[in-house]
Amino acid sequence: MIKQLLPFLALLFSALYSQAQTPSLWGMTPHGGSNEGTLFQLDTTGAIGVDYHFSGLSTGSFPFGSFIQASDTLLYGLTFTGGANYSGSDNGGALISYNIATGTETILHSFGSGATDGVSPYASLLQASNGLLYGTTFWGGTNYLNYEEQDGGTIFSYDISTGEENVLHSFGKYPDGSLVDGSLIQGKDSLLYGVTPLGGAFDTIYGGNGTIFSYNMATGTETVLYSFGSGGANDGDEPQGALILVNDSLLYGLTTYGGKYDEGTIFSYNIHTGNVIITYNFGNGTDASRPSGALIRANNGLYYGLTWAGGTTDSGAIFSYNISNDNEIVLHSFGPGDGKTPFGSLIQASNGLLYGTTFTGGTSDSGTVFSYNISTGTEKVIHNFTGADGASPYGDLLEVTNVTSGINQVLVNNDQLSVYPNPSSDFVHATIQLYHPSNLQLRLVNMLGQTVWVTNAGTVSNYQNNISVAGLTDGVYVLQATTGTKIVTQKLVVTH
Repeated sequence: MIKQLLPFLALLFSALYSQAQTPSLWGMTPHGGSNEGTLFQLDTTGAIGVDYHFSGLSTGSFPFGSFIQASDTLLYGLTFTGGANYSGSDNGGALISYNIATGTETILHSFGSGATDGVSPYASLLQASNGLLYGTTFWGGTNYLNYEEQDGGTIFSYDISTGEENVLHSFGKYPDGSLVDGSLIQGKDSLLYGVTPLGGAFDTIYGGNGTIFSYNMATGTETVLYSFGSGGANDGDEPQGALILVNDSLLYGLTTYGGKYDEGTIFSYNIHTGNVIITYNFGNGTDASRPSGALIRANNGLYYGLTWAGGTTDSGAIFSYNISNDNEIVLHSFGPGDGKTPFGSLIQASNGLLYGTTFTGGTSDSGTVFSYNISTGTEKVIHNFTGADGASPYGDLLEVTNVTSGINQVLVNNDQLSVYPNPSSDFVHATIQLYHPSNLQLRLVNMLGQTVWVTNAGTVSNYQNNISVAGLTDGVYVLQATTGTKIVTQKLVVTH
């Protein structure tokens, strides 16, 4: 009888948890508003509110990246231009914070503050296990690039407790990477990892094919781990976005060009061996092509991403990727009446749907916010930007719950908590990646509210565990990840 009831119970439990939360999506646009971008929030029905208009020197302007929520519950982001050192050319940019409770935006650091400082950050921040914020800038630093007539960019840190910004590494000195437009991640070895779209050991006249690099926070050492182009004509070219940590040894990422059809690739990098494998080549026929952003892992164990070209209308696509067999499937082709050319990454919200943005398309051709239901295969435009409320969104969305309180906000994104296989009869593999180190407890609860399994993981940023469910009765359970007063949940179905 329980097996016949499982679909109903799963829907009931999902509904109960959805009602218990007040999810809100937050993001930035580099255009629209007062002409230099907006900070917006919208609910999952598409009702939008513009909380801030960027306007230059006093606020920063043209944000291309995404928000993160740091350990002090404030949102942090970067703007490409603006700030106190902006003088009308691309030599500025700002690191900003936003307080949801008060609606206050604050410039914390204006880039270009010295001859060696970075300028024009293009990506998003990371809060590492030491509590510092880390990011990259597209230009600036000490190494001048002849082919770009700019400096090669930097890695920087920012201490939210002291307000101190430090340049940690200047890109651009051969055979280093250059012009970073992606975000960093932290591995289980505590190193930071990222990619550069240019630079490296190949094709140096035109700037190179890009690199994978690491940064050691303890020693201050940046190391080029791989130069694209070493694999020959079918190697990837111009990696962008961010890497994703799959397990202790494997990172996966995307290149916008290169591969068999020169339309981009999915690649893996083995931290222990240094091997790069092109696992998928985009661009065959009406396949998706030119991926941007990063892969995300959903709660069904599959990976999802966006491309800004390809599909049946060559306007971009949503695709899924099965890491176990390297199978890629185009799930939705953007096109007329829809959004077009998505440049960011997807997130999976607490209601199970995927959300993302498109740079163009929609009713005003100013871009859209869309949802995608991985269970039904349905894509839906939930908001059309008009220009007044923002235009041309480029970065990722961020889900925050309990917005009205302004405190104890729970950050939920695609990588924060995942369980698979689901349903399961034997064991489930649980993975959680936090934006900042926290004291983590994992708890499995049945429908009566009884705890059937619990572990205290200690203070971590990344955590994995295999949970045996072989001895549990068939039914619906909830895996709770608790950090202080913050709780994130995932539904789990056990059936033998």
